[in-house]
Amino acid sequence: MRLYEEVSKDELELFAQQLSKDAESGHFDSSHKDYEYNLSFLIRVEETGLIPTAIGLHGFTYVLKEGDDAVGFAVVCPATKRQSKCQLELLYFTVLAPYRRKGFGNKAVQLVLAEFKGKSISARCMPRSKVMVKMLKKLGFKNEKWAGSPNTNLAHKNC
Repeated sequence: MRLYEEVSKDELELFAQQLSKDAESGHFDSSHKDYEYNLSFLIRVEETGLIPTAIGLHGFTYVLKEGDDAVGFAVVCPATKRQSKCQLELLYFTVLAPYRRKGFGNKAVQLVLAEFKGKSISARCMPRSKVMVKMLKKLGFKNEKWAGSPNTNLAHKNC
């Protein structure tokens, strides 16, 4: 599996569809139930590097591929200091449904950690995302308290 910064429009559409499905089942904020919202959000991050919901925050969109097939996606951005002590945040991460429970998520997070070696990374998980929390903890993420957050918040030193 490889991590690519170049994400095609078709791949962004797949990512937007999966975000919508995952939001429907409570794994992302309810605003992500809207496919068009997701697609415009992801296109803006891909084209400008800016996170639409965070003033001045730059993000990076990645597609995770097994051969030529997209299996998952990640958006990584600087962490906001009012929430996390980490340098970066794994803002969005998902594996496409047909590739779940086959080790792709684990490998994908390892690739993200390797891409940002030496930088601490945080991740916020919705309460329903128990599988994601378990996987991140197996990869060395530890619980981190964020004031006012209902999510499971995790941090990885990545050094």
